[in-house]
Amino acid sequence: MEAPFKTFLDWASRRLAHLDSQKRLEILEEMASYLRESSLRQNLSSEEILRSLGNKVQFLNGFLIKRGERPLFPTRRPLRAFIYTLFSLLALSILLVSTAFYLLGPLFDFENSIPLDGSMGKMMGGKKGIDLMFTGGQMGSSFEKKYVRRYSRPRPGTRFDISLGRTLTTVSFHEDPHYSVSCEIDREDDIAIDTQKARVFIRSSGESNCDIALPEKAFFKIDFKGGRLGLDRPLSSFRVVGKKGRVVWIKNQGAKYQIFYDVGEGKVRGEWDDIFRADAPQKADIKLQEGLLSFISP
Repeated sequence: MEAPFKTFLDWASRRLAHLDSQKRLEILEEMASYLRESSLRQNLSSEEILRSLGNKVQFLNGFLIKRGERPLFPTRRPLRAFIYTLFSLLALSILLVSTAFYLLGPLFDFENSIPLDGSMGKMMGGKKGIDLMFTGGQMGSSFEKKYVRRYSRPRPGTRFDISLGRTLTTVSFHEDPHYSVSCEIDREDDIAIDTQKARVFIRSSGESNCDIALPEKAFFKIDFKGGRLGLDRPLSSFRVVGKKGRVVWIKNQGAKYQIFYDVGEGKVRGEWDDIFRADAPQKADIKLQEGLLSFISP
């Protein structure tokens, strides 16, 4: 196996240390097979395949969710965590010192005065105050992320209507009747999940990294504004509409489809004849603007 793949799988093995050895080995073997097949099918190097995965934790979560395991939380980058902690401690220190000045100031009266705004005021004496303003929640907001999770059991036959902005999202299926949504999004954004009778609406307009696991045979429709959408062995009918996006369909050889697709000025990679059947019960309708549609065997 190529060195970049081996390095990635060693990292994945460490992140899966909480699983028993048999489950961990099965997931690692499945991931290794997926990486090798993707490299061969798409004629891409190991480095290019790993870059295309996007968020590595989200990629790993796809395999965990499919097996009914608890997904991992994204690892906060050490430098980012250090900077955020440093600024938080600095702000807390300034606030504590200012509070001490305000509470203890009347106990002191200095003979020497200090000019403030062209006037004379006594330091800590209270004749001239110091204005400090802190806006809660804003420090570091330009680079902080938050993690949103939803786990629920819909009624049988529920249809999923999903609308995302620019995203790296994987949609997978499992036998469990529950559905789960795990997303990493910007602090200023949010994800709206509403249930109306036999329909579940999932909405997010900002940037996101998501893993969405649906019950087996659940129909879904997804719109996204850019990025990459992964379809991990879909079992049901679905419809996809994307703008300048990429769809990677990991095939389930046991599911046959009537397939309709339009990628505009984009490209199609991989063979799809082996899953096409004109009278199949499942239907797939994919429409992309200047997109790339890839069919990959597991």
